Amino acid sequence: MNDPSTREILTARNISVRVGPKPLLKDVDFTLLKGSVHAIIGPNGAGKSTLLRVLTGESAPATGEVRLDNKLLHDYPNFDLAKRRACLPQSSSLSFPFTIREVVEVGRLPYRESNAETQSFVESSLERVGLLDRADEGYLHLSGGEKQRVHLARVLTQLGEPKDRILILDEPTASLDLTFQHQVFAIAHEWALQGAAVLLVLHDLNQTMRFAESVTVLNRGSVCGQGAPIDVLTPELIHEVYQVHAQWVSSGHHQLLAVDGAV
Repeated sequence: MNDPSTREILTARNISVRVGPKPLLKDVDFTLLKGSVHAIIGPNGAGKSTLLRVLTGESAPATGEVRLDNKLLHDYPNFDLAKRRACLPQSSSLSFPFTIREVVEVGRLPYRESNAETQSFVESSLERVGLLDRADEGYLHLSGGEKQRVHLARVLTQLGEPKDRILILDEPTASLDLTFQHQVFAIAHEWALQGAAVLLVLHDLNQTMRFAESVTVLNRGSVCGQGAPIDVLTPELIHEVYQVHAQWVSSGHHQLLAVDGAV
């Protein structure tokens, strides 16, 4: 698997999106590899959410194309696409009095299988996020962070297994405490090791440097950096994109961003 072309699973070429006269994305190229964790970062309004909607097939670009296994994304039937890629959004709205188990079971809707098979996936995912012993509790009584863990279990259940799947996590740690933030990144790493392509949308550059193998930096709808975080996230690029003076400092085996102040 040393040749990146053999690992390409999701590619986007020449992606542009406009709302009226305003360009939201301009000629964006993007490649996601199997067995890797890739992060998309950028300031507010950079185009991260717009690009994510295009990559998941939720929105069609004005120009360009997205391919999954070299087949146009819009040529996949919805249920087939749901079996290959799943997205955990920043927040999920659900007002029905479901149990935790019932919410996670929704992930298996694209499949024709026995209840025993469904429960096997559901319980495995709930165990991984630390909620199996609470599976029959009411979802509506959970905290925001606990609800996010339920929906993480739901998308893991939707994919079923890591190999040749795409796991997309949109700012997945925003409502989680420190323990479960690290749990999310551990799951992302495990899935990548088992053959998944994991895509993270992040705001935290420290998390990006530590947990992502590669990064795409967006600013004003354009790509201004792609590659390994250690190579891309230079003080010069951070200054250009975020308008702050910052430098990386070593802490044990990790790099931490020290921000001196805004321009």
